[in-house]
Amino acid sequence: DQGNNLNNKKSKDDSPSQSEELEKLEELFSSDIPVNVEEVKQFISVQEHLSQKLSSELYRLNDEKRKLEKEVSELELKSKLGGIDAIINSPTKLNGIYLFRGKVDVSNIDELKSMGDELRNKIKSGVGVLISAFDEKVGIVCVVSDDLIKEKKIMAGKIVSEVAKIVGGSGGGRPHLATAGGRDISKIDEALEKTEKIINNLQ
Repeated sequence: DQGNNLNNKKSKDDSPSQSEELEKLEELFSSDIPVNVEEVKQFISVQEHLSQKLSSELYRLNDEKRKLEKEVSELELKSKLGGIDAIINSPTKLNGIYLFRGKVDVSNIDELKSMGDELRNKIKSGVGVLISAFDEKVGIVCVVSDDLIKEKKIMAGKIVSEVAKIVGGSGGGRPHLATAGGRDISKIDEALEKTEKIINNLQ
């Protein structure tokens, strides 16, 4: 039982507990007997040892907490990435160019970029535009396949910049992937709808 476990633990560890040492020190200072310097030093040494053990345990627990939080974030992102399949399965065709667009659920711009990368990896050819609202702002990522960059000179940076203007923002980036932000969440649907016109104007 718990009492036996505590007794066993105490027998295995000869070092006195912190409470025992405090009681011992109180007895020393409350009595008329002269204080034994060596015993005081021993008390201080024990407290330092206990403090170091506690610090090590706190560090271990914090490290474990960080690892668990990272695992949870990775699982959440993996779940969100699954939502891209619906967007891939319903593209819009514009003069031979496939447009993959839609709203996604993310927590920050890094997750949105990860979703953009995932979309780009899954499409053979096309333009992808993903928009999300987080932290009361609009996040946009645009991706373009290599063949359209080379043959049609379509650049993700130009597309995302035009889309961002609709939601009151700005942005840019590389030809194959670019991000932007905006302030007007109410214009997200309008921005997605106008991606067709933006891409047609760039051809």
